[in-house]
Amino acid sequence: MTVAADDALSLAQGMLGDLHRLVEAIDLRAPRPERPGEARIARDAADLRARAVALIDRIESTTRRSPNSP
Repeated sequence: MTVAADDALSLAQGMLGDLHRLVEAIDLRAPRPERPGEARIARDAADLRARAVALIDRIESTTRRSPNSP
């Protein structure tokens, strides 16, 4: 593996850690129905979580490939 590939892998691993922490934080968030705009906040959080999970899947599938994969 080259230095550039090592750097890219390190960056991807850092991003994965950040994305996993984001998903965990969203999962731990307790709804507050008394709060104005809560329904919109919950929808936005669900959308953000779905996008983060999709990005996690995409990064993990890319980093699992061997360097010689097409």
